[in-house]
Amino acid sequence: MPEVTRIGDSTTGTCDKGLPCCPHGRSGTNGTGRPRFRAGGKLLHCLSDTGATNCPHGGTYESVQGSEKVRVDGLPVTLVGHGTLCKSCGEVGSHSSGWGKMRIAK
Repeated sequence: MPEVTRIGDSTTGTCDKGLPCCPHGRSGTNGTGRPRFRAGGKLLHCLSDTGATNCPHGGTYESVQGSEKVRVDGLPVTLVGHGTLCKSCGEVGSHSSGWGKMRIAK
């Protein structure tokens, strides 16, 4: 079962804005979460929450997948492996780290 994701957990993906340096890898860090629920002291990250990418072009990604079984504040909880979408270039990525003490069946 995959781990839940929280503020501070990581994502990976691709950036391709059609520039000479593209395409290339990108990573990011979950930046928003649900204020009414914490896992290991950190806010839980859910569908439509966002985070910053460390791509050379900057940018923000949005979480576009979530658990079919667990919701917080009406939003599906994101798990390691769930998709992200760069709001700058439209390329996809995924959550790559989470909290090992809380796992949820997809």
